Amino acid sequence: MVTLSCTAPVPYISIRAALYRSGSLVKDSGAKSVYGARSAQNNAAEPCHGATYQGWMSYVVQFPAGYVPPTGASSGFGPTRAITC
Repeated sequence: MVTLSCTAPVPYISIRAALYRSGSLVKDSGAKSVYGARSAQNNAAEPCHGATYQGWMSYVVQFPAGYVPPTGASSGFGPTRAITC
């Protein structure tokens, strides 16, 4: 699960999660849009397989009027973890 939290409500958040198993994409959550909130979550999951997993997330935030910059965005991978089922 990925979570984005702001210190106050913002007009718009888009958040997306993906899960990689042994370097290959196995699940993409698609983008989830949230309006007028201070946080958003999304999840990408699959049944457990003994393998190496890595998560990825991306987000876009529209900040309130007058905020500089007016938007923010980023993406990135989490650490790789070996899972035994």
